[in-house]
Amino acid sequence: MADIRRYACARERAGGARMAALAICFGLAAAALAPAAEPLLDLKTFMPSSEIAPGMKLIGKTCYRGTEIREFTGEVAGIEHGAFAGGNLIWAMLEGPELGPHSVAAGMSGSPCYIDGRMIGAVAYGFNGAQKPFAGITPIESMLQVLELTSAQPHPYENELNDGQATVGVWEIGELRAMAEEARPPLRSPRQVDLADLPPRAREAFPDREGLVELAPLSMPVGISRCSPEVYEPLRRRLADWNMTLAPGLVASGTVDGSALPPLEAGSALGMPMMIGDLTIGGYGTVTYREGDRLIGFGHPAYGWGNVDIPMSPCEMFALNASYVSTFKVGAVATPVGAIRQDREAAVGGVIGRVPRMIPLRVRARALETGREREFSYRLWDNRYFAPSLAATGVREAISATDRSDGDSTLRLEYAIALQGAEPIRKEVFLASSAGPAFAAGSDFRSDLSLLLNNPFRSARIESLELDLTVSARVRQTAIASVTADKEAYRPGETARLTIYLQPYRGPREKRQAEFALPSDLRDGEYRLYVGDASGREHLERDRAPGLFTPMNFDQLIEAVRLNFAGNRIYMTLVESDKGLTVHGQELPSLPTSLRATLEESSDGAFIRPVTGKFLAESVLSGDAEFIGSTQTTLIVNRNASR
Repeated sequence: MADIRRYACARERAGGARMAALAICFGLAAAALAPAAEPLLDLKTFMPSSEIAPGMKLIGKTCYRGTEIREFTGEVAGIEHGAFAGGNLIWAMLEGPELGPHSVAAGMSGSPCYIDGRMIGAVAYGFNGAQKPFAGITPIESMLQVLELTSAQPHPYENELNDGQATVGVWEIGELRAMAEEARPPLRSPRQVDLADLPPRAREAFPDREGLVELAPLSMPVGISRCSPEVYEPLRRRLADWNMTLAPGLVASGTVDGSALPPLEAGSALGMPMMIGDLTIGGYGTVTYREGDRLIGFGHPAYGWGNVDIPMSPCEMFALNASYVSTFKVGAVATPVGAIRQDREAAVGGVIGRVPRMIPLRVRARALETGREREFSYRLWDNRYFAPSLAATGVREAISATDRSDGDSTLRLEYAIALQGAEPIRKEVFLASSAGPAFAAGSDFRSDLSLLLNNPFRSARIESLELDLTVSARVRQTAIASVTADKEAYRPGETARLTIYLQPYRGPREKRQAEFALPSDLRDGEYRLYVGDASGREHLERDRAPGLFTPMNFDQLIEAVRLNFAGNRIYMTLVESDKGLTVHGQELPSLPTSLRATLEESSDGAFIRPVTGKFLAESVLSGDAEFIGSTQTTLIVNRNASR
């Protein structure tokens, strides 16, 4: 395997088999993201990796603070040929005032490097836990292939929604929600590399280590404007699950105008805004090269999605967070000035000009005790993985900024999700908690968004999001204890007068009177009257007709999402035993026995579910507390009952 040795190092080394392992380690799924044919290099501007040798001195450019571009230096340690499919990797030890005894900083991805005034590529790779800034540089000839692909022209199918329906499988709504919650961007795991396979200078970064070390593309830090811990922590944990680092918020809320910052150029911080407005969130790296309105950066993929349409912006940098464990730039994205159009193995490619659509989110918040009211406006990256968590973060920030984020609380949340091609979905959530409103805020809202955007039936486009919320500083919660009726039997059409016994949180027992009108066409017999909370009412619906919670297409999914039982209501439901079916999600109640048997035995059996009850009447009581628990009683109907 000696023919696979790839390094052009100052000293030839034995161990070709280890070189082969390292070459394989760098094969990062490039086949799926194959770039265009290699362009001809302007040799006055660029230096191909074939001209680079160990010992050559380089100068790099990057931004550490503000928008100022500063230089660093370095020395080439070696070249790994064939590190990628059709591409090489340049190894270099970097030096500079900000490049201390730690690994290369995340956020430096894309920092251009030059030898004798000619660009050789961009800083892109580093080693976890290194004690010196030893970097992998993506050669410029590989990155320019991405520039050739970069265009403002629409990608194939970019503006089309897939209206196809799922043809295989039947999912219950709970399973669909779980699948949507698990949806995440494809992750790029670090690679294990033997120190003995690296150039001699690389081992200087690991003076106390032997054996394997982790090599990975420099991660993309995600900056956030100043916010409360209850806002920061859930998002930090979510991004950590996706191998992304959330930098601490150092600036006030609000997004800087991107057009007011200096134009993007080689060495500028390059941002990908995820959320702008009253809270700013976005990832960033560095611009490598700009040609007219087109540019390339990062030196590795952001997500590896190929054709993309991601908001692109300049950034401001504020600090460098340095440590042996994780070193990263701290900064903030500005409003978009263009779009990232390519996300490939060697670089991202962007175009200045047209800005991708973002989802508008408006939140109106009110603190019940103080009367304080505020309105928040955000715009979210239209992305199925990130938009749900970003929207929930916006809700938490609104609560934290309006009232407080910890302690006893009750939250009332009303929201509307406007979908392209459908009526808006409107729902109400009412929750009481001793763990603070921000803890529970937005979870149902986020779950609905995630389900819609990650459903298995067709693409869904969110047009806008609106929320109204009210926060109380008390735990307003009441348990439903029991219910009694005023008579032993009722005539059809008569009104039953009920007494519902309630137990408030840390309060004396109460009772509430309610009237329940019986239908005039009831037959004589016994009927079950359910009296309970929102959760119990939903379970009653599931037990009665489970097929309604097994959507077969996108329209049925929307109807399942619309189903809403608010927590501040007591549901009184009269139920009669009945047998029917749901067929392909459509309810067919009170079927004749023969027809029911025929349908159950048909070849469509997987799409048929039983209906085991019939709702005859329902009445709802509203209150200013979250009701929990359920009970029931039996109502007897007799046409000869006393009046």
